[in-house]
Amino acid sequence: MSNLPESGQIVTVAGDIASNEYRSQWTDLRNIAFSVNWLDVNGIRTRYIRSGNPEAPKLIMLHGTGGHAEVFAPNFGAFAQNYDCWAIDMIGHGYTDKPDVPYDSFYSAKFIEDFMDTIGAKVADFIAISVGSLHVLRLAQLCPERVGKMVLVTPFGAPMPEPGQMIHDFWIGKVPPPSDGRDQASREPSFEVAKKILSTVVADIDKIPDDMIAARFDTARQPGAANAFKHVMWWMDLDRRLKNTLTVEQLAEISHKSLAIVGAGDPAFVPNGEGVAKAMPNCGGVIMEDASHWPNYEAPLAFNKLCAEFLASK
Repeated sequence: MSNLPESGQIVTVAGDIASNEYRSQWTDLRNIAFSVNWLDVNGIRTRYIRSGNPEAPKLIMLHGTGGHAEVFAPNFGAFAQNYDCWAIDMIGHGYTDKPDVPYDSFYSAKFIEDFMDTIGAKVADFIAISVGSLHVLRLAQLCPERVGKMVLVTPFGAPMPEPGQMIHDFWIGKVPPPSDGRDQASREPSFEVAKKILSTVVADIDKIPDDMIAARFDTARQPGAANAFKHVMWWMDLDRRLKNTLTVEQLAEISHKSLAIVGAGDPAFVPNGEGVAKAMPNCGGVIMEDASHWPNYEAPLAFNKLCAEFLASK
């Protein structure tokens, strides 16, 4: 029986109960062929992990704030048979260049478009996490012909939070921004600080192997990472945050077939997933149990099965 929701419908599905005691990035990637390299994207040296059939349709995977391509390690195998999969380190992140420019949704949408031009993709499907979802939604708003289907994982920046929701007062500037250690990581990167940050995006930090934590630590100490912090965290600025927020009315004009997935363990973002699913005319919503901000990483078996079915649907 399908777990896919109808447009505007919100369903709850089970996540992965059992975790791999010996999980690492390599156990996630051991059964697939992949490559890691860099491309020049309009002057930006951009790192990617690629897997799949080069002749197949393109699937582009976008991480969230402070992330990097490895967050999709457990997802490549599910999609590489039918797609040419590209997970990229977004501008200012990971091992991609970190120029002194804003990385908000308008700039990032243009960067994604430039990346697509570089790899020869007129159109692509997307799996995007958190602020990555906002960036691909912006691309769908500004250049709808470039975007196919969208899987919006823990969508951020859409729609405008309503009074009473957990992030409403922060979003409109009534309370100061939350602190989760990322400011400390920009000044004093360490394995311990990286673990503290990742513990805020998963329901169970034991599901995050040490080599993923080490990768997060290593990206934080790359040349230019400390100076890029203010651009990576652009949404901490109230004026920029409000300018970039997609309203219910704007979402209603984005008609691409979409699936919004949020983890039940991330109550601050569950309303975002529900709001996006209800506002967009061709979007269903999924609340995944046993997961938080990274359901694709925390519950990859359930996530991959659901997304593969969605991407294959007409």
